Amino acid sequence: MKTMKNSSKKSICDFRSQSKNRKIRQVPKSKKVVERRSTSSRCQIKRKQESKDIENEADQPTKIRPCSKAHCPAKRPICFARASERCCKNGYTSRWYHLSAGEHYCNECFEYFYRSHKGGHETWQTWKTSWASYGYTDVDFYTFMCDQQLPYWVRCQHSSCGKWRQLSRQLEPLTTNKIKNFVCGKHKTHSLSNGCIQKQPCIAPQDERISDVLKDEWLTLLRNPSYLQDSPAVPYTVDYYPDGVGLTASVDTKILRNGLQSQSNDDVDLIQPFSDPDEPAISGAVRPDDMDQDEMTIFPDFALDQQIYLGVRNLILAMWKLNCREWLTADKCEQHLICRGLVRLKCCQLLSDVIQYLSCRGSINFGLLTNPPPHVYPQHNGLTIHEEVIVVGAGIAGVAAARYLHNAGIKVSILEASTKIGGRIWDQGHFIGRGAYTINGCTNNPFTYMCQQTEVPIKILPSNYCLILANGHLATASSVNRMDFHLKSLLDNIATCRAKPDSKDYSLWEKLQDMHSQFLEESQVNFNEMEISILNHLMSMLEYRCGGDLRLVSSQSWDQHESYPQYNEPDGFIETGLFAVVKKMAEGLDVRFSHKVTGINFTKGNVVLSMANKTEVTATKVILATPLMVLKSKSITFQPSLPEPKVQAIKNLGLGQLEKVFFAISIQLLGTENKQVKDVWLCFRFST
Repeated sequence: MKTMKNSSKKSICDFRSQSKNRKIRQVPKSKKVVERRSTSSRCQIKRKQESKDIENEADQPTKIRPCSKAHCPAKRPICFARASERCCKNGYTSRWYHLSAGEHYCNECFEYFYRSHKGGHETWQTWKTSWASYGYTDVDFYTFMCDQQLPYWVRCQHSSCGKWRQLSRQLEPLTTNKIKNFVCGKHKTHSLSNGCIQKQPCIAPQDERISDVLKDEWLTLLRNPSYLQDSPAVPYTVDYYPDGVGLTASVDTKILRNGLQSQSNDDVDLIQPFSDPDEPAISGAVRPDDMDQDEMTIFPDFALDQQIYLGVRNLILAMWKLNCREWLTADKCEQHLICRGLVRLKCCQLLSDVIQYLSCRGSINFGLLTNPPPHVYPQHNGLTIHEEVIVVGAGIAGVAAARYLHNAGIKVSILEASTKIGGRIWDQGHFIGRGAYTINGCTNNPFTYMCQQTEVPIKILPSNYCLILANGHLATASSVNRMDFHLKSLLDNIATCRAKPDSKDYSLWEKLQDMHSQFLEESQVNFNEMEISILNHLMSMLEYRCGGDLRLVSSQSWDQHESYPQYNEPDGFIETGLFAVVKKMAEGLDVRFSHKVTGINFTKGNVVLSMANKTEVTATKVILATPLMVLKSKSITFQPSLPEPKVQAIKNLGLGQLEKVFFAISIQLLGTENKQVKDVWLCFRFST
């Protein structure tokens, strides 16, 4: 240990002695000055280089991130939300969220709503609760941004502008009045010689994204659709999920049902554009939550994701229900089409096509309307304006066909054998007519629309009626109900038997007699004379419905028409008669009376019609709208002959026969609660 201490001490001493003997290097003064100057020059050069680098960085473009969605054309997206203070706007963000080609939001705005500690989280949670309560689609953040944060787009209503503009947040929400009166506000003005100020169309260019939206491929890049708000179809689709019919589910649409019921009167709603999901299909009504096969064929771009089309189509049908007295155009519907985002432009573009389709289909823009505006119908459906169509028969069918063609711009004429229009609609100065007088099934019946167009009221017939037997006795209600139930039970048993694979086809009369006899034998029930008379009456009414003798009606297919939508009850009549409607429909049409057609020759290019007075009329197309009995009588010959299936159909089709006798009672009777009952009419039907 001592040796080690001495050695270490020695080494330290040696080091100190060597330091004392070391010479310090002397640097000349002049050389020190040169080195200082060179150091200063290097610092200046470094600072200049740094300033140049800053200038170069300023000249270079800002760091950006394009949209990661495949085929999205947005190379420098713009955040539409602008919700967060840290919103990148059109700068750099760690991630862009794609809604459509032209609509993106940044990651900063996403976190502003999605993160629980951010200011917008409560808004997101409130919306999510509402959507989960009233909608059926999955609740996701993309839907929230489409339904709540996308900006509105509206078209400038200035006559010389018409450009699409993004509505500022200060003007939200979008309403019908804002759409109707919106002017973009970017007009230049100048003074005229008289001192007045004249507005010029806005010169600011339209957003570049607008042209992309109007292209068909824009839909392929649409992440989420925007749902319609405050649509006129809301009150009529409360039985469906809102998002299933193209409407927003952020509000409870069923609260409107109570409001409608409180405001409704005793009048029956005879126009129902949408079918009830729990009721049989109604003729003229559609399911608001589904496209039919024809719609998917004509609009294939919306066959998979149908919300946009359903929202537009339902809005159009609701608008037609609210006012069927005027032509329905795209401009009228656009004022009520409210939704967020660029989808609104696509919906407005779709309006014209859907209106044309529904007009040709006969769902809207039909009846007594004249002088249609442009773009309601396609251009003549392949016919040129120089071609002429002849309609044979001026009954309600012929006049309706001619009115439709005339409105579509086709040259059309009607040839009528008699001296009046209306066919079997022949009034006697009041609602009683020699022919048709009642409207069987007023719900969605075309006559119902035409009565509204002429503001002619429809009188609803009561569902119960008095049945007077041949002996003059009045049938009791209990007996009528009992026999009605019995006949329906027989028909139900026939339907059950025909479902068996080995069942044979008999006439409906044979099956009813067989079922009735079997019932009497097994049940030992005896019907009295009144009940038998009631059953015979109900059988005759069944024959009237089938339009032929029950001995010639198939038991396998007698009710095949019931699988199709029907005009539902109630039944009604027009006090002034049906002829007033037909007369109104024929106004402005070319009707040639006393032109009885005896032959139709369509062997050559044109169709030649031979008249009873030995004259001929040539046309490009012919529509035959004569009664069935005229065809059965073979008073019109065809060259070449009609195909055999059509000949057999004319032969087999029948017409029910019903005699009607009316009595007008001029005396006043006392009704219930001592109220006077006026206009008492007694109708007697004699079935043969």
